[in-house]
Amino acid sequence: MSGVTDFIALDVETANSDYSSICSVGLVHFKSQAVHKSIAFLVDPEAEFSPANIAIHGITPESVAGKPTMDQVLRAFGSTLANCAVAHHSPFDRLAFARAAEKYGAPSPHVYWIDTLQVARRTWSEFKDNGGYGLSNLASAFGIDLVHHDAAEDARAAGLILVRAIADSGASLQSMVDEFADFEEEEEVRESSKIARIGRKLSRKSRSR
Repeated sequence: MSGVTDFIALDVETANSDYSSICSVGLVHFKSQAVHKSIAFLVDPEAEFSPANIAIHGITPESVAGKPTMDQVLRAFGSTLANCAVAHHSPFDRLAFARAAEKYGAPSPHVYWIDTLQVARRTWSEFKDNGGYGLSNLASAFGIDLVHHDAAEDARAAGLILVRAIADSGASLQSMVDEFADFEEEEEVRESSKIARIGRKLSRKSRSR
């Protein structure tokens, strides 16, 4: 992939701890490093909703009644996302898309993922001991208005953080793709292992109650 100038920022929310249970998707198209257009929609995860997740994002089973499934979403948007640079904050969103594709046996679009969490860690060392690299903290530090856990809002914030990182580092979007695509493949393996460990711990705690 060469000559990248535009990208799509993406965020998802899930119904429960299963990454494949996507119930909301936000997509924001950045053109010339500015928001061009955005879209957000609810998704029927065909899964149970956890009270903990509902408390986070406010989406309920009633909210998604009659909405498209991720099978339909992946097939409808796969060609749109294919071969695009896609920004997201933390491996969560990328893993969720991959798990949803596995769940439905649907094709997962080949995209060039840019994890803005990793971009931020490489660009601004000062946040390591100053609130961390979470989306809310970075948005607050850079004056980005954010309604957290709204998929479109989180996607927009991730995209604006990438734009800020490009400006502060003097890098290009192309160089971000070149640097972080391979790095994130390694990060996904580590994150998957971490998630598995957390899942086992939660399962043991649940059985002990």
